Amino acid sequence: MLAVLNDFLSSTLAASAGIQSNAPQVYAEVRGPYITNSLASLALATVNTTRRTSTAPYDKGSNGISVYTNALEAIFEAEYENICHIFPTTEWSQVYIATTAMPMGVFKKTLADLNVFVKQNMATDCFLAFDVIENVQPASIRLKTKTGEQKEFAEALKPLRSTAQSSFSYFLEDIKKTGQGLIALPLDNTVAEMTVNVMSRLRRMADYPNAISSLLVSLGEGNWNRPYTASAAIPPSFDVGADGALLLSNFCLDAIDQLIHELEQKARVMIKKNSTVAVFMVNNVHFIESNIRTSDLRKIMSNQAQAKVEKWRKDAVKMYMEQWKECAAFLMDVTYTKQQAGGKLNLNSKEKEGVKEKFKVRF
Repeated sequence: MLAVLNDFLSSTLAASAGIQSNAPQVYAEVRGPYITNSLASLALATVNTTRRTSTAPYDKGSNGISVYTNALEAIFEAEYENICHIFPTTEWSQVYIATTAMPMGVFKKTLADLNVFVKQNMATDCFLAFDVIENVQPASIRLKTKTGEQKEFAEALKPLRSTAQSSFSYFLEDIKKTGQGLIALPLDNTVAEMTVNVMSRLRRMADYPNAISSLLVSLGEGNWNRPYTASAAIPPSFDVGADGALLLSNFCLDAIDQLIHELEQKARVMIKKNSTVAVFMVNNVHFIESNIRTSDLRKIMSNQAQAKVEKWRKDAVKMYMEQWKECAAFLMDVTYTKQQAGGKLNLNSKEKEGVKEKFKVRF
């Protein structure tokens, strides 16, 4: 019925009768608010689900962005199909943009609110930014294929992508800051809490391989080592041939390298004794290796990266064994004596003192 009505209003008969059609404008003015109201509760829920009493890191899927994005995509697609049935081909894009402008504006504001929240809680909620990108980016690509949507979603994501990019340098600086601020290490030289926290964050990053890979490709190799700044975006360095998976592996390796460096530096100051420092490092590197093997990090980190982690463990074991070399040399030391009649051993006073000294010093 709407198509027939629009055909009449656009016809030469209507024009000759002095009727000027503004059907596209009326359609957008009616449908735009209707779509906005239909999505209002989802937009509100997306913002409300960021408010948590816990300080634990963000869990994937715990925000309402996935439901909101899926609903928005389905409604926009259905609306485009309606427009295609009602209006001529030349007006499809114009009417679609005008109709979706209001709900798209609310969507942009929702993402802006999420961006503010992530910036305020970067350590625990940078993963929310990755989750938003993982949901919105594919929806944007699908809608572009069906409706020709060009830039609206990209513009909506831009501030959040910038914040997500800066989270990599924040992560590395946070490892350094935490390491320098350590005032105690485990008394039994087992795994440090700092190691547990860093590996937990890396495992959470493994939940968003697509989003993080695309962010690192646009960021550029090694640019995550730039100083963190919350106000200015990191200049992008686009490399068309960059391997996002390899960049993610390299970033994880840099984070672990920073972690091991901080632990060893602090251990040498607090523990001091090389053999005990070695025990502490062996325990922590083994924990890192175990986390890689038993999580998705195993799929993300390249064989070369995992081999480097293994080398760190072997180096720590070597450091530990180094302390036993001198002891082993004394164990293999031989003192020759003359055996007298009756089986008695004849050691002079100097030889006796030498043997006593070795046992005193070493054991």
